[in-house]
Parts: sequence; structure tokens; C-alpha cells
Amino acid sequence: MKPRVGVAFSGGGDSVYLLLKAIAEQEQPPVALHVCHNVREEGSQDREEAFVQQFCRAKGIELRVEELPPLGATSEAEMRRARYAALARMAKDLDRVLLGHHADDQVETMLLNLFRGSDLEGFKGMQAEIDRHGVRFERPLLTTFKTDMVNSLRSKGESWFNDPSNAETRYKRNFLRQDILPPLDTAFPGWRERMLGLGRSIHNTLDWMEELTPSGWEEDEEGVWIHDRKVLQSCPSPLLQRWSRSSLERFCPGARDITRHHVESFASFSASEQLGPHSLNFPGGVRLRGRKRNVVLLLFDVKKSARE
Repeated sequence: MKPRVGVAFSGGGDSVYLLLKAIAEQEQPPVALHVCHNVREEGSQDREEAFVQQFCRAKGIELRVEELPPLGATSEAEMRRARYAALARMAKDLDRVLLGHHADDQVETMLLNLFRGSDLEGFKGMQAEIDRHGVRFERPLLTTFKTDMVNSLRSKGESWFNDPSNAETRYKRNFLRQDILPPLDTAFPGWRERMLGLGRSIHNTLDWMEELTPSGWEEDEEGVWIHDRKVLQSCPSPLLQRWSRSSLERFCPGARDITRHHVESFASFSASEQLGPHSLNFPGGVRLRGRKRNVVLLLFDVKKSARE
């Protein structure tokens, strides 16, 4: 029997489109995975739950639901982490999970990364495939725009649930979506497609740079990670920046919080002749220390194995 896939299903237009696409393309019927966050008003949440149940029943699709405990006032990042963990728990017997992130989400992510102070890495946007909690997640709609999905659903007479929280501009993504981007659509038609093209070009360039970027991190007998400074001091600045970014992503538990300042500071200190501790704390409690002229030592406030 062919492996089954899960579809993250909120009942919104994106997830309805994705679930219907999976039904049409997968040899085995997909499984709808619904996470109830318990962060919206009860009436709206009840309507969403009712729509999800009714839709899956009408399509003959297995539905799995996990209800999260009320998180209270929480950030978008915390809700996202809780959602991925819940999806992973529901998908342990599945081949992979499909996510409904689409082209407009990708453009918004690129801009949010820019505003947060990211370097070129942020313009790669979301990855098409990621592994979290032992589960493979895929985003097959990253080149499909919202308007195309809505038009397709309407042409088929399909309905979806409109989450009223999507209009709340207290969330940064919603603020960007509601107040900032519409004027750009009017003033610069086609700018979203061009932004995606820029992201692909940057992605290809960074992949090429990755092949030229020095590696060489080694774990010594004391369990700390060291790197030869002479190699870094002879490295061209663009590759040194790339090495710095890759190193931070490898060792920092809080990789999403890495900024351009972190990358530049990590690179300049590592390739310098400074001794002793670096004054900057990096995401996740990662610290740097210089030893003599040719060694950089990574220190962790909390012991954590580096990801390969």
C-alpha cells in the first residue's frame, strides 16, 4: 500500500485548496490534520470546528483533531511552534504532512525577514521541505498565488471558512497583509511575482556560495567546537558572511532570531585577532571566545548538541 500523506487543514481557503489537490493527486486518500489553538472567541472557534467536520465528512476524508490548551496572550512564533508539534504528533504514522503556505505567504515572509534585519538568507523565504519533530513537512503551493486558488475554488462551487482573526492587525503578518501590501499591488502591478523571482535568484546564489564556504568546525576532547582562524582570515568577505550565517544556523537553538547584526558580528570577531569572550550573546545562549590567533571557541550557556 502506498504511504498516506497528511494535510494541515484549518478550513481556510488555502487548506481547502490543498486538501482537494491532495485528494485528486494522491493514490491513497489523505488525512486531514486540524489543530485547535483555543485563542479565538468561542463562537468563531465553534464555527470553524463545525466547518472542518462537515467538509471532511462530505469528502469522505479521515479527520484528526488535536486541541491545544489555552495559551493566553502569546506570540505568533509560540503559536507556530505549538502548531507544528501538534501536527507532528498526529502524523507519526504518515509519510509526510503538506502545508498550505502559498506564494503570497512567501512574499510576506521575505518582507518580514527584511524588516527584522535579516541578510540575504531571509530572502530565500520558506523552504519547500523541512523536518520537525521527526516528521517531514512539505509546502507544495509556494509558487501558487491566493487569487488563483480562490478562483479555482469558486469555479468548483467549493466553500471555505473565513477566520475573522485574519483581519486583526495586531499580528505583524496581518498588518502587512491588510495595510501595507494592497497599495503596492496598485502602484506596482506584478511586484509579487518579481519578488519571488528575486528569491529564487538569491537561493541559487547562496547555494553556489555554500559550496565555496569554509567548513572545518571540530569538536575537541572537552566537547566544545573550535575553528582555525587562519582559514577565516584568508576568506573573502562574502564567503565569511555566508560561513557566519551557516554556523549560527547550525549551533543556535533560536535560529529564527538571527539578524544581520548577529551575522556580521560573528564573522568579524571570528576572523579577527581578538582574545577572550565576545561581548554579544547570540540567539539560544551561544557565545564566542577567541583563543590566540587561530582558534575560535563556541560556548553554550545550555549544553546542546550541534545539528549536523
